Amino acid sequence: MYRPVFININLKNFSKNLSIIKKIVQNSFIWAVVKSNAYGHSLMSAILGLKKANGFAVLEIREAIFLRKNGWKKPILLLCGFFKKEELELIVKYRITLVIHNKWQVKILKNSSFISENIFIKLNSGMNRLGFDKKNFIKFWIEMKKTKKFSNIILMTHFYNTNSKKSTKKIMYTIKNISTKIPVNSFCLANSASMLLSKETHLDFVRPGILLYGVSPSKKFEKKVKQYKIKPVMTLQSEIISIQEFSNIRKNFGYYNKEKKIKSRKVGIVACGYNDGYPKKIRIGHSYCLVEGKKCFVIFVCMNMMVVDLQFCPQASLGSKVELWGENIKINEVAEFCQTSSYQIFSNISKDIRYFYKK
Repeated sequence: MYRPVFININLKNFSKNLSIIKKIVQNSFIWAVVKSNAYGHSLMSAILGLKKANGFAVLEIREAIFLRKNGWKKPILLLCGFFKKEELELIVKYRITLVIHNKWQVKILKNSSFISENIFIKLNSGMNRLGFDKKNFIKFWIEMKKTKKFSNIILMTHFYNTNSKKSTKKIMYTIKNISTKIPVNSFCLANSASMLLSKETHLDFVRPGILLYGVSPSKKFEKKVKQYKIKPVMTLQSEIISIQEFSNIRKNFGYYNKEKKIKSRKVGIVACGYNDGYPKKIRIGHSYCLVEGKKCFVIFVCMNMMVVDLQFCPQASLGSKVELWGENIKINEVAEFCQTSSYQIFSNISKDIRYFYKK
């Protein structure tokens, strides 16, 4: 038997979000970014809900292998490339496309028998994590071209400030300048935010991530996301497993009897805690969930449970359904109240949680 906490994946919303993105980017090849267990949604949900994606982009070879073993036959892009030379054998076996971002990778590829139709070379345009600066990008692009091992060498980058059109235009100018020095004719630039910010970034390949899952990349794009009718894919649900009633409105909860002020004399204990992925750090009077569709404030979060104030749902009882985020509570709201990000919340979802797939 399992605790009554689980994730519902709406495959129809997943597929619909992809269709909307296709209309936004028109003829661009879509790499659906499914790294980190498909942003906590599970790789299986990506296989089931994103069948019409042109390809999947992952971070680790084990993710690519899982996709292949579960029937994904379309291209797979390895966003950080390989970490060791020995991985090239698996990359060939499972037909994985590489991104390279460091000179040691170039050196290994030049001295190996590895060949591929496409290879992506990353330009560091300001993110300052991976990739070559402009001078070295040109140098290593030429080196890779001379090997004659790759039919198409694609320029990839990652916009570091998609809240600024000025910043994006500056990077596009740098890319155009590179194109005057070497014959780059294929580009992979746009992530979710830049796809919404500027059509200029779409070009040959795009890499939607958070947007596929029905979440706005930032506050700046919330209005656009709503206009496009992009909807959440994941709903985290649980149940009330205990009810406590008190004679006063100030009560202590959890270890060391931390005192919390509650609005009513009745609270519900929900089978979901920070071990499941719900943030521990909440804002009293702001963080809330839905109990039987009624807004109820979260008072306290511990490892496997949380306490919610039942002031607005006095009829709640054992087994009452609880939505933590999803169809009716935006995960960005939860993130804001808990002073974190939707990306971090998705990444912290427990590997033990159960998934149900709704067609």
